[in-house]
Formats: sequence, structure tokens, C-alpha cells
Amino acid sequence: SYNVTAAGGWHDAADWDRNTQHYTCIYDMLYAYEMNPTKFLKAQLNLPESYDALPDILNEVEYGLQVWKRSMNSKGGISGMVETNTHPTRDIDGNYAYSVRTRWDSLLFSGAAAMMAEFLKPIDLNKSRAWEWYAIKSYNFGNNPANSLGTVTIPARRDRGTGEYYEYTFTETDAHIEPFLAHAKSRLYKLTNNSSYLTGLDAIIAKLRAPMKHPYSN
Repeated sequence: SYNVTAAGGWHDAADWDRNTQHYTCIYDMLYAYEMNPTKFLKAQLNLPESYDALPDILNEVEYGLQVWKRSMNSKGGISGMVETNTHPTRDIDGNYAYSVRTRWDSLLFSGAAAMMAEFLKPIDLNKSRAWEWYAIKSYNFGNNPANSLGTVTIPARRDRGTGEYYEYTFTETDAHIEPFLAHAKSRLYKLTNNSSYLTGLDAIIAKLRAPMKHPYSN
């Protein structure tokens, strides 16, 4: 779908894409802040945003989330990939595309947005409420089975779109959703104290792999 801008976030390997793996940076910063918020100050990292009211680390998280916030569609769905049609050798004034909005990408975003809303409450209540709105709207999309991709056939070409045509068939299952649903539920409950977010959580947690247990593909 068309967006005016896909700015925000960070690329890796100088290839100008952004994807779900980059949430590693976002969550590392969020959980570091949660463990000891007094260690993180404004004007600490010499960022362009360093002299606003937010601690610099939360400014950087917000920058990382911008690109996904901008991908939200009218239903609350969030994308997990943005890229042009190649890995350019330098930034190009070309077209970038967001990938299809999925339930798991929406829930991954929701958990981070809920944490931002929680941490911003004592700093900037208006901004906190804005992030809470994004967290809830994306959660509602991700928690709704009607938004499942079901079974989809994806057209593709080898050699980065220049070679032989082929098709890839993918079926979405609950296993794709559950780790992210468990996290979003727990963070929204912590943010809002609304016990409805705990509905079904024990059953979901019982099915999850232990942290770092091989093979872990989520």
C-alpha cells in the first residue's frame, strides 16, 4: 500500500531495509530502561531529540517504532518489513513498499507501544496516551482470528526478482501468533490494569517454548 514516508528505524548491513529482527534493538532498550529508569536521562546521547522532555533512550526507541507506526492501516494492522526492490549501494530516491500487515507483526508492535505508553506516563501523559491508542488498536488487529492470512500463495522470482518465476505457499497457524500474543497481553495488562487482557493467557503460556530453547524460530 502507498505511504507518504517510510522513515524511521535503522537498517543493518547497509542494505536500507527494516524488518522484524530490528525489534531486538527496540526491546533491548525498553527492557534496559525498565530495569533502571533513573540511569537514563535526556541530553545523554547527543541525539537530535536530546533536549526534549524524554530520556534519550526512549527517543531512540520512538525513532525505531516510527516506521511501523506509519505502516498501520485502518484496521490497526502493522507491517514487519519495508524495502525497495533491491539492496542499493547507497540511499535512493525510489519507491519503498511495506509488506502485508500480519497479526504477529501487529502484536510485536503492540507490546513495544504498550511499554512506551507505560514508561511515558510520568514524563508526558499526552504522548503516553497516544502510544496506548496505538498499542490497543494493533493488539485488537492481532488478536482477531479474522485477520489471519490463512493459506496464501506468494508469487516470486529468483535472483532478487530478475530470474525464474515460482510460487511459495504459506499457511498461518496459531503457533505464529502465540508468543507475540502472550507478550502483548502481559504488557497491556501491566499498562492498563485491565484484567480482560489476561483472558486465555495461561493456556497460551503453557504452549510456549522456554526462552532460548533450541530450536527457537519466533
